[in-house]
Amino acid sequence: MERIKLLIDYHLSDLKTISDLSFWLRLAPETLRKRFLRDENISIGEYIIRRKVMAMKERLLISDDPCYLICIEFGFREDTGARMFKKYAGMTMNEYRSSQKPGYSCTEEPEYHAQ
Repeated sequence: MERIKLLIDYHLSDLKTISDLSFWLRLAPETLRKRFLRDENISIGEYIIRRKVMAMKERLLISDDPCYLICIEFGFREDTGARMFKKYAGMTMNEYRSSQKPGYSCTEEPEYHAQ
């Protein structure tokens, strides 16, 4: 299982489906799902989402990139990424960033200058 977890971490931003992972491991998707659940007591899909949210938390703290770009970076649509983040972190991405980076003030949308 450690090899699988390392592969997940290595490909976290590229990983879209369990089929991608099963292809890299040369295992049938259902075999991968069953083995992971049996050995880890958590579904592989749930594990991947939790790892992505943890990585999103790190990214929020080390960069000032807008939240929607961080969602996209980890393979989520903006709304899905924001919803998953709130579900697992218990707060929105902006709330998390503000609570962990004192003095941080964010704007919801980046400024664009017409030319």
